Amino acid sequence: MTKKGLRNIQNLSESKKKKKAILDKRTTALCKRAEALSILCMIEVGLIIYSPVETNSFVWPSLTHAADIVTNYLMFTEVQRENKLVRHDVYLQEKVNDMEKSVRSKIEQMAEKMEMKTLFNQLVKGRNINELDVRQMKGLLKLFDEKRARLEERKKQLNEQLVDENVASPSSAIGLGESEGNPNDDGENNDGP
Repeated sequence: MTKKGLRNIQNLSESKKKKKAILDKRTTALCKRAEALSILCMIEVGLIIYSPVETNSFVWPSLTHAADIVTNYLMFTEVQRENKLVRHDVYLQEKVNDMEKSVRSKIEQMAEKMEMKTLFNQLVKGRNINELDVRQMKGLLKLFDEKRARLEERKKQLNEQLVDENVASPSSAIGLGESEGNPNDDGENNDGP
């Protein structure tokens, strides 16, 4: 809540009508947020708001629906309620654990790639391929495939650049073909002295 909102409440200590208007606005906003929460999290949400000014309480989305939610909640035993309860610290710890697994997996993949690059360089320098085990051979084959794919992609890019350059300047390419010949040629045929 902003300071401005607090000031409005403090300044309106005598005006019950203005307090009611602010309560209605905030109740509407709270209902919208509760509806969004129920849609995003696929959960049942109900609101019961008591006001000291009014004799009736405000119930959202309806009195029967809110009563059903409370009844369903009370039907669970204490153990079941605890099992369904999601604590924020436990949730965050699970997220951290998932991220650690993901990072470990990426690090292992990077380490394997580095090992395969080192093996590749050793093979280039003269290491015998018969000394490698099955895992190393599979890793090298995967590395070769990646390098081949990169080479093919680079070849494709260079061909596209060459085509683009030829399309962009066709007159210069034709002009080069016409000016070939004797550099002393001034455009006349010299058949002899």
